[in-house]
Amino acid sequence: MRDSRIIRHWRKILATRTNAIAMTEIATEHGSFADWLVAWPVEDTVGLWEVLQKKFSQLGGMSGPMFLRWVGKDTFMLSPDVVCALNDLGIAKGEFKGKRDRRTAQDAFNVWREESGEALCRISMTLSIFTGVR
Repeated sequence: MRDSRIIRHWRKILATRTNAIAMTEIATEHGSFADWLVAWPVEDTVGLWEVLQKKFSQLGGMSGPMFLRWVGKDTFMLSPDVVCALNDLGIAKGEFKGKRDRRTAQDAFNVWREESGEALCRISMTLSIFTGVR
């Protein structure tokens, strides 16, 4: 715990073991973890966030969507700028913290994805820029 060259956050260290077990269980059930991620429908991205938060440790909040971005799974982010843009567009009001709020955001992203043919991550990045243009 005193070695500054490694992660010293005890919960994150414990999460490594917990997450390896969860990933192995999913891989056993679905052939591979990658197959499971790829098969998850993009129209239910927030459902994937919920499963990550439930089955894995330290993947709640923005950690789940960030993980998905790092591994190449298309996802949007509910960053402060994106939330501000969604509020400005009248999609909803507030911070998008609950399941209902995330589903509302998902519905909007699904419409924009269908209309534009763009990936969720690109739409999300565009919305984050939108707030700076006001």
